[in-house]
Amino acid sequence: MDPYQQIAAALKAQLKQEDDIKEELCSKVLKEHPECGDALGKLKERFFEKAEGSEAVKFNEVLQWLQTTAEAQPQLRKSISLKKQKTGELDEDPAGDQEALNVRTAAGSLILTVSRKEVDSMLVAQLRKNVADQLARCVDEVKLVADEKQLQNDEACKDILGSRDFLEVLVVTQQIPPLDPSIGPLQQMDTLKLMIMSSSREHQIDAATHYRKILSIERDPPIDTVLETGIGPRLLELCQVDESPQLQFETLWAICNIVSGSQDQTTAMVQLDAVSIITKVLTESKNFDVLEQGVWALGNIAGDSVPHRNHCFDAGALPIVLQILDSTTKISCARNAVWTVSNFCRGKPAPDLVELIPVIPVIARYLRESQDQEVICDALWCMSYISDGPNANIQAVIDSGICNRLVELLAHAATLVQTPALRTVANLVTGDDAQTDAILACNPYDAMLSLLKSQKNKIRQECCWMISNICAGTLSQIHQVHDKGLLSALNTLAKDTEFSVRKEVAFAFSNASEKEEMARTLIESGSMQAIQEMMRTQHDERIQNLCITFITNVWKALMADGWKTDKHLVVTWMEDVEELIQNCHNEGIRNNAKLVLMPD
Repeated sequence: MDPYQQIAAALKAQLKQEDDIKEELCSKVLKEHPECGDALGKLKERFFEKAEGSEAVKFNEVLQWLQTTAEAQPQLRKSISLKKQKTGELDEDPAGDQEALNVRTAAGSLILTVSRKEVDSMLVAQLRKNVADQLARCVDEVKLVADEKQLQNDEACKDILGSRDFLEVLVVTQQIPPLDPSIGPLQQMDTLKLMIMSSSREHQIDAATHYRKILSIERDPPIDTVLETGIGPRLLELCQVDESPQLQFETLWAICNIVSGSQDQTTAMVQLDAVSIITKVLTESKNFDVLEQGVWALGNIAGDSVPHRNHCFDAGALPIVLQILDSTTKISCARNAVWTVSNFCRGKPAPDLVELIPVIPVIARYLRESQDQEVICDALWCMSYISDGPNANIQAVIDSGICNRLVELLAHAATLVQTPALRTVANLVTGDDAQTDAILACNPYDAMLSLLKSQKNKIRQECCWMISNICAGTLSQIHQVHDKGLLSALNTLAKDTEFSVRKEVAFAFSNASEKEEMARTLIESGSMQAIQEMMRTQHDERIQNLCITFITNVWKALMADGWKTDKHLVVTWMEDVEELIQNCHNEGIRNNAKLVLMPD
């Protein structure tokens, strides 16, 4: 290789075109390449002779000078074949290895010679690469011209040569312009596209990094602007280059940012087969950063919509994500993987249980072993989505052996953990009596009493909803609710400022009143007074109807039992019911209230 080209290659391995270069770096190159001493001397004379010792010059200027000087050098090996140029053999060409093709610059400098034998098996793509190597340039900066037309990569050199004995090919070089550091990359999209589309690994990584940063803007990232440049397929192509984990990481991150956008933007990448490609990368890569970024991208796609979630299932992505989750030791990767799995479990209609069964043991292990709040939170959401379904789903979660852990997490200090823990436990008690007993056996009552006092309306509502479902169970289960002080707590919540909480309290009382044996207990615990208060002050028809149901059930139970209740209490009930009949505009509720006044 020409010494000027050799120096250019050595410097390009250490610098980017927009970097500065100092004289001491030239000295370092001289130590590594003493054969380039004369050329380095001329470089120093050209750029550093009149400069201060610490002064730096732009590497881009130095690089252009090196390339121009190299092209102007006389060629000493013009009659040597490409093979001999590389090996250094200087023997005369054998008869069957005569020159067939020369590549020259516009100034007439010979770059390389190709023998007849080599021409027969060479495509233009390989010839361009060889020329680029000789010039220490990126392939994309090199174009070849013969017979006044640009040669195409897939053309065979022997076809271009045809019946001629010899052909002169012109090389035209055009440098990919560097990014201007004084201008934002968003205003240099054309240059970024040239860089990402080039065959230079350095350009590809640099461009992918800039795309990733552009798309990471928190507010209104320019996803559409990037997609309109048409680089989506290129990003997906480059994320498969497994010999460069850095390039995979940056391109996957850019893809991840694109599919975090709107459904249309996500669809644009899905239609380019993004899911299958990313799944393939996850199957083949061993780099944890690449795996984490790919998992994150799949999580964005699966969480975008039910059709995209189902597409991820169809592509076989979930088993790969679970495999990564089960084996990773990197906490950030675990966080992203658990979150991604939760998106596979989320959405209506829910996935079939058979598709979710492999999720349960992996997520259950993380719930038992992890102390990381983010991991625990998303693992709980996984279980809440799975348990929000038929009894078979509920049983699958119970069979994983995590009921005690779920109840333990009800008392977690963080609301972000309490919420999905409560949702999961509340889902489990919507099952059959045995499934409800599985949770009650874990003694959730103290945690529930604490949650009923939460400052978060949603938590108080969910906890009351859970109690109402328990009260729809067996007599033993309702007695446990009473004995552990939950009914008394509901009496207070009947006056809660949040309507959704009061509604669930009314449901709980109404459900408990369905058991005749509970009538005395409900009166003695103060639940009857709470219902009367709600009936007088709450004008919502749903709550009023639940109050009427409660009074009807309790009144019938007392009459059937022959219990001599306090006359004043009965009079108070009747007065409240009569007032409701007068003021209520719902005919159905009025008719139900009249039945209380005229029991069988």
